[in-house]
Amino acid sequence: MNNLEDLAPWAESFINSLSPKEQKALYRKVALALRKQNQKRLSKQENPDGTKWEPRKKRIDKKNERKEGKVAKQKKMMLGLRKAKHMKVQANNNGATVGYTGRVSRIAKAHHYGLSERGKVMGNSITYPERQLLGVSDIDEEVLFEVVLGKLKEI
Repeated sequence: MNNLEDLAPWAESFINSLSPKEQKALYRKVALALRKQNQKRLSKQENPDGTKWEPRKKRIDKKNERKEGKVAKQKKMMLGLRKAKHMKVQANNNGATVGYTGRVSRIAKAHHYGLSERGKVMGNSITYPERQLLGVSDIDEEVLFEVVLGKLKEI
């Protein structure tokens, strides 16, 4: 399924039967579950469809062009973007969003869509490969479905 609205036709009528306060609480739970799924995917370095991200480019150390005998371990990319302080959740009785704000949103957008940015050193233009940071996979849809069913069981 590509569209969350197709997740379950009955969900809309169920959500509309809730009070605005309950709707907001449900949408918040859904958004928190979606954020958690996206955080897991970011730590695995995967796109929502399950494919791995293109690895980062090898860095050249200007001082020691060849570091023989030392193996530099590459860190995972964009681990800071998975933190809750950057990946914001907003909910109201009309829906919920998971995304980034401020300077972090500019960085996330460049990587998500594979855009170009000016580098810090000498202002060179850097084109990033597309790495989808946010999205909804089939597993995410199942988790969201479980959240809505959990609310239904409470009633």
